[in-house]
Amino acid sequence: MVKKKNEKWTSDCIPDLKEKTIVITGANSGLGFEITKILSTKNPHIIMACRNFEKAEKAKASILKENPEVSLEIMQIDLSKLASVKNFSKQFSGKFDKLDILFNNAGVMFAPKVITEDGFELHMAANHFGHFALTGLLMDKLAKAENARVISISSMGHRFGKVNLKNVNYEKGLYNRIMAYSNSKIANLYFSYELDRKLKESKSSIISVAAHPGWTRTNLQTAGGAIDNSKGSIRFWNFMNIFFSQEVDMGVLPQLRAAFDPNVKGGEYFSPEKFLHLRGYPIIKPSSRRSRNKKNAQQFWEVSEELTGVKYKLK
Repeated sequence: MVKKKNEKWTSDCIPDLKEKTIVITGANSGLGFEITKILSTKNPHIIMACRNFEKAEKAKASILKENPEVSLEIMQIDLSKLASVKNFSKQFSGKFDKLDILFNNAGVMFAPKVITEDGFELHMAANHFGHFALTGLLMDKLAKAENARVISISSMGHRFGKVNLKNVNYEKGLYNRIMAYSNSKIANLYFSYELDRKLKESKSSIISVAAHPGWTRTNLQTAGGAIDNSKGSIRFWNFMNIFFSQEVDMGVLPQLRAAFDPNVKGGEYFSPEKFLHLRGYPIIKPSSRRSRNKKNAQQFWEVSEELTGVKYKLK
């Protein structure tokens, strides 16, 4: 469907995706599940890249119940563990010739301090390092697709983030779960923009784009560890959702437009159009000035390669 001038961008604008291969991390719940459900009507082959296989099976079954002809496949991945990311990439590369769209969607929010088996702080591990490694390990498959896209998800929280390259994983000082989340969200943008620059330098046809879902009502706020899981916290989020949130079918539109609008250019950032960019249809909206600092992004890229051991091969 061709979008007319001044027409709102919706999921109806997504073309037929027959013969396309799509990976969606965190596809069993929230934004990832909604993306999977919407795209399943467009005829691609979707790999649901999920940590919890049992929950992924239930999510897959609910989609198949509505449309038995959907081509869905579950592959296990824990983005907080590099060994799991490498295993997923190895399995994917052994089964598929190309990758058309990679939705780096999964994440955690406001979790207590946890240091992973790789020595990473959990937010940075699951939200950034895991996706950084995954994208790098699948770069050859993305290169074999025609105009492949990598979609990174950030949030308004990135405006408060400030990655300390000497203390990326909170080895020193006090831990603040809100700041840890915000730091991981600006990390997502450093990654997306620096990847875009490197892709353009290597004259690659792959496009790197970022998106922000706005304030979307998902299980990330409660089951995801937002503040805590106390009754008071859950009541707070439910109350705030009444005034600020939008439904998940709207929250996925920035990611979907970033992935399928034919006019998208690498390095763009999509977010909702209304009320502090918390709700509404997706538009191009510049992220914070700090997130677009090239020196910061370049330095953080080098740190990411060093810590994950994943070196990008773009030429």
